[in-house]
Amino acid sequence: MVEIIFRKKYPKEVIVIERFKEFFEKIGLDSKYDIKEASNIYLENLSHLGFFFEGAENLLNKLKQRGQRMAAITNGVEKVQQGRSKALNLQNYFEFILTSEKVGKPKPDPLIFYEAAKLSGVPIENSVYIGDNPDSDYLGAKNAGMDFILYDPKSIHTHLDCKKATDYSDLLSTLIK
Repeated sequence: MVEIIFRKKYPKEVIVIERFKEFFEKIGLDSKYDIKEASNIYLENLSHLGFFFEGAENLLNKLKQRGQRMAAITNGVEKVQQGRSKALNLQNYFEFILTSEKVGKPKPDPLIFYEAAKLSGVPIENSVYIGDNPDSDYLGAKNAGMDFILYDPKSIHTHLDCKKATDYSDLLSTLIK
């Protein structure tokens, strides 16, 4: 089921429950536990956890010192993203965090990019989106007509025709050109 969920587009409500249903079925516990409750507990705990990849906070500080305006858009679950944002004090860097759940359409649909442009007051053509997923981030930015930089630390996506950065110093250099 998880494989099917990730190949097709399902509402978040389905995904956050189905992944536990399949897991519990595989380990033989599907009839012993409330799947929805397990999902709720997981999401609640996940919303309090967050960490910066090595070098990420330094990059955000450098961009902030340069006066760079920043926002985040994500296909993540609203409750989890808001909790993680608070745990990491992301409000110190980002003007807002916009989730596809709040907008009603996941990336690669361009709606979340249009909404971010509207919220920030920065036109699409004056914005750049940095992402690590070609299927949602690259296609979403492309669908919206927004410039894009692929963060690809393992250089997995060499076939993709776009700007790329393999580490945070590379990303900073690409942004300030």
